[in-house]
Amino acid sequence: MSAWLEPVPRVSRPSVDEFRQTFVGACRPVVLTGAIEDWPARGLWSPEYFAKRFADARVRTYVMPEGEMQLDPLKGFLLHETRVADYVAHVRDAGPVAYYLRANLASTLPQLLEDVRVPAYCRGWRLKSNLWFAKTGTVSSLHFDLPHNLFAQVHGRKRFTLFAPGESRWLYRHPWTSSVPHVARVDPERRDDPRFPEFSRARGFVADLEPGDALFIPERWWHHARTVETSISVNFWWCSLPTLPFALASDAYKKLRGLNI
Repeated sequence: MSAWLEPVPRVSRPSVDEFRQTFVGACRPVVLTGAIEDWPARGLWSPEYFAKRFADARVRTYVMPEGEMQLDPLKGFLLHETRVADYVAHVRDAGPVAYYLRANLASTLPQLLEDVRVPAYCRGWRLKSNLWFAKTGTVSSLHFDLPHNLFAQVHGRKRFTLFAPGESRWLYRHPWTSSVPHVARVDPERRDDPRFPEFSRARGFVADLEPGDALFIPERWWHHARTVETSISVNFWWCSLPTLPFALASDAYKKLRGLNI
């Protein structure tokens, strides 16, 4: 582990009050172990399960040549529509990463809601949940979200690198006028000191997620994710009351500009 990265603490099933006081209230990331053991998804979900149950369902995927998301300066992320069966075939093949599946559970694959349970930790304002299904080697660029985020690892493994909001000045974010002002230009896995010399001053955290783990990412915390092995996950976004107006304004801005984010 790099000297400039500290491990995110791991805590086994804290009470809701402890979680809210120690981690949400203090805006501290934590890996919750054993938090999703009651989910049917833990014994069901695999690439084979998705190929059999949702073969002809249509989903949108991020375009990911060489495993990294492609950005359009005007529209945000480039997207590609495909069948679930075709996406699973892509995950299984030995070629490079080309796509990354993200689907809103309620609107795209609502049947999957039967297989998950909303953790008591994340019940709040404007709760949203998403499926993330990634081939080994897939990378999510360093970015932040306005809401709190609980990222539950159902199948496979992921590695997250995180930075607190106070580290933003070292991360070379895209400008506010771009389609992706919440995305950084630096890559924490491939430091480029000639282009981004101030990034060497950043200090962050790392979390390795195993099946059954859930990572709490506080609101506005930067995070980068690498899929270590074929991964199926669910995340929950929810807002604190002070953040709610900003999240609503952000959603309205994305719709106004027609951004794919």
